[in-house]
Amino acid sequence: MKITRITKDNEKMFLPLLPAKGGKAADDLIRLGVTGDKDKVAGAICARIVEGQADITSLYVLPESRGKGAGKLLLTSLEEILKGQGPDALSAEFFGDETSKGFYGAMGYSIFDVGWRYSFTLGELLRSPLYIRYIKDKPYKNVSFVSALDTKSLKTLERSIGAAEYDPEWSTAGFADGKYTDCMMAMKLDRTISISWLNTNGTDPLILLQHFRALAEKTLAEYQGDMGVRYIMTFEKAAVASKLAKLLGGSRHLHKDGRLVRAIKVMV
Repeated sequence: MKITRITKDNEKMFLPLLPAKGGKAADDLIRLGVTGDKDKVAGAICARIVEGQADITSLYVLPESRGKGAGKLLLTSLEEILKGQGPDALSAEFFGDETSKGFYGAMGYSIFDVGWRYSFTLGELLRSPLYIRYIKDKPYKNVSFVSALDTKSLKTLERSIGAAEYDPEWSTAGFADGKYTDCMMAMKLDRTISISWLNTNGTDPLILLQHFRALAEKTLAEYQGDMGVRYIMTFEKAAVASKLAKLLGGSRHLHKDGRLVRAIKVMV
């Protein structure tokens, strides 16, 4: 098998194996392909370097090429390239099937169970009966975008959430009587908003909706009213997901995507 760097000149042959979004050529994206007999495409891998860490955004090997070393060649080739670029670690996040966990484990990766990932759309949130009754057109209560916080509040927030990654333009934080109470950390990815919910006193449904209202209004403005924009959240405990389902008007509006697993390897 032969490994090759995917460029704009040869990407057409690998496009079916690349993610529809996030697979196009970019300065921070490494793309490798592998071919087999008669230069037939066998697989491809993409990784993005962000703040000292490299994340595998996709790894796919065609069914007829599995079990022949294509995946191993792609991953080891990527690791060799990254050694010269300085990331501290290489990681991958995927839905937890035993084959993937076994593959990464055999390649020297530590495996961590992240939790169940759920998703819902902007339209499902805005049509929620509780949202319409208690939140829509009501004044905000103690919720601000992180980008709008004063210096003192921002320092308080940072002490509470540690080194968590978030976009201050999309994330929201709650304060009451000068004290931090909760935070909805968010990151915008194409037509998807990734969300992590942090709180100090359990999950009050109406407080959670306050944060969602701020995020929904920003989403409406950013995506010009596109109701199909998707929010994704990952929970370790099913109880929190159950509360969110009730907020959305029933479990049919909260879609279980699967159990997320994270594989991490420290780069030496």
